[in-house]
Amino acid sequence: MFAAAALWLITSSPFALIFGALGPVIAIASVWDAKVSAKRTLKRELRRFATECDAAAAAVESAHAAERVELNDIAPGAGVLLARTAPNPEAWRASLSSPLPVRIGVGTIDSLLELSGETAAGHNRAVQQRLTELQSAAHTLTAAPVVVDARLGIGLCGHGALGHSIARALVLQLLAALPPSSTEVRYSAHTDALQWIGRLPHRSSPLPQTESPLAAAVATILIHPVGQLEAATIVAVASTVELLPRQARVIITVGDITEVQTHPEWRQPVPITPEFVTLREAALWATRQHQQAATHGLLHTASTLPTQVALADITSLGGFAEHTGDIPARIGWSLGCPIGRNAHGISHLDLIRDGPHAIIGGTTGSGKSELLVTWVLAMAEHCSPEIVTFLFVDFKGGASFEPLRELPHCVGVITDLNAAEALRALTSLRAEVRYRERQLIASGLRSLDEAAPGTLFPRLVIVVDEYAAMVDEHTELHTLFSDLAARGRSLGIHLILCTQRPAGVVRDSILANSGLRISLRVNNRADSIAVVGTDDAAQLGSAPRGRAYLTTDGTEPTAVQIALASAADMSRVSHRWAAAPRPRQPWCEPLPPNLRFADLELPAADATDDRIPFALIDLPDEQRRAPWCFDPSRSGHLLVVGAAGSGKTGVLLALNTAPTRLQVEMLPARLAVLWDCLTSALDYAGPARVLLIDDVDATLAACPEEYSLALVDMLTRVMREGPSRGTYVVLTAQRLSGPLHSLASLCGSTLVLRMPSRQDHLLSGADNELWEPNMVPGAGSWRGNRVQVVHADQTVASAPVRATAVTHLRLSPDMPLAVVSTRPRESARYLAELAPGRRVTRIGELSSDSRDIVAHTGGHPDILLGDPDSWQSRWGAIAAIRSTATIVFDGCSVAEFRSLTGIRELPPPPEPGQRALWALSPDEEVTRVTLVGEHYTAT
Repeated sequence: MFAAAALWLITSSPFALIFGALGPVIAIASVWDAKVSAKRTLKRELRRFATECDAAAAAVESAHAAERVELNDIAPGAGVLLARTAPNPEAWRASLSSPLPVRIGVGTIDSLLELSGETAAGHNRAVQQRLTELQSAAHTLTAAPVVVDARLGIGLCGHGALGHSIARALVLQLLAALPPSSTEVRYSAHTDALQWIGRLPHRSSPLPQTESPLAAAVATILIHPVGQLEAATIVAVASTVELLPRQARVIITVGDITEVQTHPEWRQPVPITPEFVTLREAALWATRQHQQAATHGLLHTASTLPTQVALADITSLGGFAEHTGDIPARIGWSLGCPIGRNAHGISHLDLIRDGPHAIIGGTTGSGKSELLVTWVLAMAEHCSPEIVTFLFVDFKGGASFEPLRELPHCVGVITDLNAAEALRALTSLRAEVRYRERQLIASGLRSLDEAAPGTLFPRLVIVVDEYAAMVDEHTELHTLFSDLAARGRSLGIHLILCTQRPAGVVRDSILANSGLRISLRVNNRADSIAVVGTDDAAQLGSAPRGRAYLTTDGTEPTAVQIALASAADMSRVSHRWAAAPRPRQPWCEPLPPNLRFADLELPAADATDDRIPFALIDLPDEQRRAPWCFDPSRSGHLLVVGAAGSGKTGVLLALNTAPTRLQVEMLPARLAVLWDCLTSALDYAGPARVLLIDDVDATLAACPEEYSLALVDMLTRVMREGPSRGTYVVLTAQRLSGPLHSLASLCGSTLVLRMPSRQDHLLSGADNELWEPNMVPGAGSWRGNRVQVVHADQTVASAPVRATAVTHLRLSPDMPLAVVSTRPRESARYLAELAPGRRVTRIGELSSDSRDIVAHTGGHPDILLGDPDSWQSRWGAIAAIRSTATIVFDGCSVAEFRSLTGIRELPPPPEPGQRALWALSPDEEVTRVTLVGEHYTAT
């Protein structure tokens, strides 16, 4: 309006005032239009909200229906079980070790459904009310099965008849879920309402009678795994809450209104409509369950087996006589023996007849170790060491078979305490297979069964505890045991493989050849099915220990109580065969840590051989040990690699003292002496000899850089050209690094001693399995085999003390001499003492004319002396006199020597801590010298 007034003042046009009048009109019209639109939008949104609420309510009801179905599936209730006449394949698979749902009635409970949406204040009151109603409906599940975990224990109090009827509905559900083989029911015998329990296929027995009037007022049903009262659940009926046992944590009051009065996880009572089962209905259902269990072979005899059997009771002659029909007069090969008791008497096994191999499954604490000890002792009692031998493999420390170690039949116990020794022994089994094959071929037999017992070789039973742990650690053994399973019967090799988790661990190639299967208690159905073909073993309780199912050649599993062996049984069996000779072992004893030359048992001819015996080598693939000889003509140079203290020097000492006709020379590790020896070796041509060089890597590291490279070149030349001239080299080093790689490539073989780490061991070219962090000095590996070096007497075998090659340069009066010294004053003094009749002339006093310098060395008996700089300033002076005079370099560096002489070859290195003193003769020969007077006489 102000803008219209301003336009009117400017333009004086009345039309501007008309525009000003339009402002209020437009504002009023906008407000009216907004109100109309808001009402229209609100009506539309309310219709949409109502539609969505109806859809949400339908979705909630659908979700609730699914919840009810799920709860009905979890706990179908007594009514469904009573109406079901066909066998249920899912029955009797529950366990008291996991949640055990039971339906106690129908009621209103909290739903697991979550409904998202805004419910804050500020909405239309009707909208807010509808949202609240929808949330309440979503969170509440009506007419739903009320399910509790029966392991909490259930107590009912109130009207007696109704309480017993509800209790029967609860017990009926529990016993339809728990397996008869591993569940026991105990009940109050003073009430007739519980006598129907005796008709069930489950083991049942009355609770002990007590004189307490309070106990008589309570009807109790105690359900627990066989032999495990501590894992029991309870259903009790009493007239008041105070009389209910403390184990009942879910309390249901029965009356006009039945409700769950107490639950450890519920905050308030929950009214329910319970299920009722009459005594007649319960008795008929129990009878039907018993018939179904019998029809399907589920009436296991486990409940009739003794809880404990002694091995001595079943290995007597009377006990053995019960089975003479299966083992007629024990003629021919047989490993038959009693192992326990079944429902019909003593249970016998014959590994030859029922096997030839056996698979045993069982979880920790089920009695696997006791079963193995019992079985082995039973076989050993009836068969001599000439008939059967045992090899025990225990990859859980070795304690399981420790009692059996002293058996005369035992040929070894392999444990995981020493991985290298375990792998060595198992590798020897391959050699045992080849040995038995050769024996059979030589005897013209196809199988050991064709030989008379005790005439060729005994049967070998390999008993493995924790088979899964063994093959997990050494996967290559899968192939070995598959091969043993395939060829074991004809070779007389039998496997008894025991593991906690058979499913997926034992390969099909082994299972196909293992007709004998035993499963003690296992943790899941898959493991039980993998062993005996059914899930019976998964339903066994933790007590009694040693309860198992046994099957041979795919027959129906039978329950057996394994006998327990005692220390007296062990003594009896050991005493029976005490006079029997010890059987042959499949492998040799481990290499001795302290080896002498006498232990090598060398033939007399080897003392003059061109080989050097210095160690003992272990050959498990050939079931033997043999002296190891260094044969330079065959294997070339030898490299010995090992950490500090691993015995590298001991190897050289052994080579230096070994009986051989070869010339063996141990070179000192001093650079100057080593330089001289290698220099002479380049020109050597004579009988075969071996140069021993210790700690070559340390020697190279201590050298000045120019000498280090030259020493490597010199060693390379000796190793390349030496064999054609009869020179061979043995080097030792702590690790292969830097220039040693080129030297190692020239060695025909490498002996690897103890290395500080597995990585260093592998980088040295040794096998991964042969690495051990605690090997004794002198123990190592060579070409995949373990060796032990002879311990040599260091007082006899130590390296000879060799002097550095030094030439005595006699200062005669007529010898032309020039001296380049880094300390000219001191040199002038001792030159005057050594040659008193000669004059020492400083090179700086002469002119730079080379003829003047030549004149002083040729025509006069002067000794020319100067420091390197002075000689360098007289350009051409050295070149002018080097053909006629001897030039001595005193304390000069290699760089100064090369600069003045132009000679690229290195002069011989000085001894450590001494000044270099070299002489360059007129014939261009550079030697290490010491200056002596004219009248010096060598001693």
